[in-house]
Amino acid sequence: MAPVFNVTPLLPFGILMIGALGLLAPASAATYSANYNDALSYYGGQCFSGIFLSDTPYNGLVAKIPSNKFQRGLGCGTCYEIRCTNHESCRNGGVNVTAIDDAGNGFLLSSEAWDKIVKERSTQKVDVTARRVNCARSGGMAVLVMSGSDPSWFWIQILNVANCGGVAGVEVARDGATSWTKMSRMYDTGQWELKPATAVVAPGKKISVRVTGLGGRKVELKNVIGADWLGGGQTYTSNANF
Repeated sequence: MAPVFNVTPLLPFGILMIGALGLLAPASAATYSANYNDALSYYGGQCFSGIFLSDTPYNGLVAKIPSNKFQRGLGCGTCYEIRCTNHESCRNGGVNVTAIDDAGNGFLLSSEAWDKIVKERSTQKVDVTARRVNCARSGGMAVLVMSGSDPSWFWIQILNVANCGGVAGVEVARDGATSWTKMSRMYDTGQWELKPATAVVAPGKKISVRVTGLGGRKVELKNVIGADWLGGGQTYTSNANF
């Protein structure tokens, strides 16, 4: 198991704006058309570009979230419990969804998630309560090296993040290196880049990744990226998680 230790949060203001775990708040929710998730399962929103979200661990239960919770990508991967209220179409119970994009105002749910809270898919919009919850994930975090990655532009996504769900920072180190180099979030997405990366990564060398969660906790994924990473398109799974 990779080492885990506590540090000061990198982005306390943004983390506070996303919302603490367990705080219940009224909101509104809607869905796209009945085939919404057919497109979503490949597109993956701003957070999970090119990921089949109908597969484990997301299982199609995803949503776009309000801008004040998305926070320009900081809310990517966070999880919310959504419950329908004050509508004849409401089902009992709720659904836990993973944030995949910015909805502006309110929540926009995949059809799979929508079916968990309303009886009729034709229902266009309902009042809900929403609270941020820990993300239930099995296994370790995974790192997707994006297609086209090379030493001039190295970019990745962090997948299957447990508990906090979101990622506040990513650092990388070549196998054998003694220092870490910070990556930058790409625009308002869930992807992280290093450009140029020639001083940090090299073809034929394994790469370690250190992930900082929203609460400031860091987890090292030792040599998680294999030596065959050049060109990207591969997903590498670790044994460590939050």
